[in-house]
Amino acid sequence: MKQVPIDKTNLNVSRLSFGTASIHHIFNQKERQNLLKNAIDLGFTHFDTSPYYGFGLAEIELGKILKPKYKKISIATKVGIYPPYISNNILNTLTIKCIGKVFPSLSKADVDWSIKRAAKSIDLSLKRLNTNFIDIVYLHEPISFLINFEELTLWKEDLIRNGIVGYFGIAGPIENYLDSFNSFSSFSDILQVKDNFDSDGIEALNKINRIPQFSYGSYNIKINPEFDYYQSLIRSLNRNESGSVIISTRKLANLKNTLKYLEIYL
Repeated sequence: MKQVPIDKTNLNVSRLSFGTASIHHIFNQKERQNLLKNAIDLGFTHFDTSPYYGFGLAEIELGKILKPKYKKISIATKVGIYPPYISNNILNTLTIKCIGKVFPSLSKADVDWSIKRAAKSIDLSLKRLNTNFIDIVYLHEPISFLINFEELTLWKEDLIRNGIVGYFGIAGPIENYLDSFNSFSSFSDILQVKDNFDSDGIEALNKINRIPQFSYGSYNIKINPEFDYYQSLIRSLNRNESGSVIISTRKLANLKNTLKYLEIYL
């Protein structure tokens, strides 16, 4: 797969990145590992995750493939939004999520922008990812008035100086923080923006003179039935010409079919 340089960084990543938000829906561990390993063998070199995805399970699964054969891949994880529990058991994760549909408080995300919580989260992410270095740490859908930017900046600089994190960035719908973007200037090495039929992330980047880096979307054809899944991805690739588009699937066959269909674009 084509590699692209990410603006404002020394990173070169695959034109498509692999998102792990739904990997916990694969019940069998061997199937989860098979999907991730095949994604790497098919040319994916960047993986996006979070401690919230699968209540820690997504990071755990990625940690199992961070071995010498796969050292060339880059990983992005997040701070700010955390799971109510950390689980390394798929049955527990799915059970909590199911119960949470009836009792939302049991599976509700824990939003915490304190440095103490973020530092603990990075330590745990490093352990789950089986590494001593994380390429990108994002503020996960940040809320500016809840953040002490002076403390957060000192913390960021310390992690980069000590070789624990490569870059910091912001992940989420850019409309949520566009008006207060100046407050986030020290964390804007990388922007991962939602760019979907119901979100104009790429256009919003023009307002702050930024070149697209990472973008994502649900590509929901129910919202826009005139587009099918592949047409939606082509549209996203054309809109984000310079960076990487994050996709996600639970089935290896779907992944292979996507790459085959988009071959001339990748």
